[in-house]
Amino acid sequence: MNTLWMPCLLAFLLMAFTLPAEPSRWVVQRGSTVAVKGKTNINSYGCGISSFEGCDTISMTPHPASPQSMLLNGCIYLDVARFDCINRMMTAELRKTLQADKHPKLKIKFITLGKIAVGTNRKEEDCGIVEMEIAGVKRRYPIQYCYTIGSDANTIVIAGQKTLCFSDFSLIPPRKLNGMVQAKDELEVQFHLVMRKI
Repeated sequence: MNTLWMPCLLAFLLMAFTLPAEPSRWVVQRGSTVAVKGKTNINSYGCGISSFEGCDTISMTPHPASPQSMLLNGCIYLDVARFDCINRMMTAELRKTLQADKHPKLKIKFITLGKIAVGTNRKEEDCGIVEMEIAGVKRRYPIQYCYTIGSDANTIVIAGQKTLCFSDFSLIPPRKLNGMVQAKDELEVQFHLVMRKI
């Protein structure tokens, strides 16, 4: 009789250990940063937003077709006017290029993340899909990132970078001094997001 229960018990245990994580919501903390780096025909430049002012939230739910992956719902909105390139002229040109007057927000939407490791104090690398909206134009990109789960399992730090082009968004790269200094089309976007579970 006991042998009849063994297959059922085994199946139950397998299900228990393969059940996906529960849906959760996370808020982006002030320590988060976003930076862009590029080159001109003379040198390189870097611009960034050193700290988030908003309280953007992201929800994570298990992917129905892949329990080890998470679906993200929610966006991060960046004030284009808060980008600082240290150089005042370059800062003004970047904001102008990104059309800060017509499109004051730059939007980053994480579509999918790969598997989130179970456990705490872990640092992992994975890939996913991110959607960026700049000057009203949306583009999706595959992206590699690393994430660290905090010791209390209530904090996740996600960091990554992606190389893209101004022309992807129908934009002309910044220029200054009447075109004598011209930024290259390619630039690298870096993000460091600190999120806490709510």
